[in-house]
Amino acid sequence: MITESATNPKLTQQGFTNVFRMVANDVRQGAVIGAYLVRNLGARKIAIVDDRTAYGQGLADEVEKSVKAAGGSVVAREYGTDKTTNWMAILTTIKSRQPEGIAFTGGDTQAAVFVQQAQKLGLRVKFIAGDEACTPQFIKLAGSSMDKDVYCTLAGVPPAKMPQGPEFFKRYQQRFGVPVQLYAPYAYDAVLAMAEAMQDAGSTDPKLYLPKLRASKLDGVTGPIQFDEKGDIRNGAITVRQFDQGDWTDKSVVR
Repeated sequence: MITESATNPKLTQQGFTNVFRMVANDVRQGAVIGAYLVRNLGARKIAIVDDRTAYGQGLADEVEKSVKAAGGSVVAREYGTDKTTNWMAILTTIKSRQPEGIAFTGGDTQAAVFVQQAQKLGLRVKFIAGDEACTPQFIKLAGSSMDKDVYCTLAGVPPAKMPQGPEFFKRYQQRFGVPVQLYAPYAYDAVLAMAEAMQDAGSTDPKLYLPKLRASKLDGVTGPIQFDEKGDIRNGAITVRQFDQGDWTDKSVVR
């Protein structure tokens, strides 16, 4: 199994020999979110909100560690659910703690409502969301509540920085007639890595090709593909994006 998008660290910490991941995990993403808020955006007092899913809570835990490691403080740690539509009580509590930044780890629908209600409450701080909210849907749903203080992170590198990205995106558009979906290049590279391992082994028997896959060293659409002893991608990147002029713009790629 090779995942192109699952980021929970526990996936590859269970001792499986047949599980691999194409993108950086949430330990890395949480470290980037916390450090970016404190060091790059100058927000030292941070509120953290998650949606209490395994994804949201796990990523929030890593953000909290990173904020503290970067010299910031966590002034509020709150949560809703992946179906919460009214964040006002939580936002009121957060506002009373006078944060300079908020990290939100949940889906794009909840993030959009959260940002809208924060604006209504007059809570204007640096806001950064994890990859589940780093979508066009977040922008569409949040509408006029979006501004340049809204950021998100994405596991992987932006298309413009993928070594074979431009050609891949062109061929994808021609083949399917729709824009490239978020993790499509990583899914493509996952198949590429597996196929090459089978070719190297001269077999489709997992006993023969799995060792070849674990030892893979190849150049994919997204960049170098090489796995560590757990099956995680080596040197995985996190892209920080900022809302600007109606869309996400890539600000920084952190490895």
